[in-house]
Amino acid sequence: MHFEDELVEGTFAPVAARFCGGASLTYLEKAEVLRIAQGLSIKDSAADEGVSPETIRARRKRIYRKLRAIGANELIADLLAYTLALLAHGTRVRGGTFSPPSDEREALIGKAKSSTGAAA
Repeated sequence: MHFEDELVEGTFAPVAARFCGGASLTYLEKAEVLRIAQGLSIKDSAADEGVSPETIRARRKRIYRKLRAIGANELIADLLAYTLALLAHGTRVRGGTFSPPSDEREALIGKAKSSTGAAA
């Protein structure tokens, strides 16, 4: 499934787009964030994209660096924390592209983690 298909289908992609907005991710990196959130393995993601697993591994490393995540589990946890923080603040997110500053993303993630007792 491609990134634009997610936007059309109205899944969590608008939230993911907002989450990634301030991180200067490329189109392919944003699409990979969705695949990570959907639980696709490196091998499955590579097969979907028609590239080698090493290409996906390198892409994911760039994503983790840009989003300051240790790995897929932390990225998913941060995306979930961000989503919950948006909902807690009454933010309605619908289709479209968002580009909030990365400090907004980090602030909301920090608030969500602190309210659940997780380390920020």
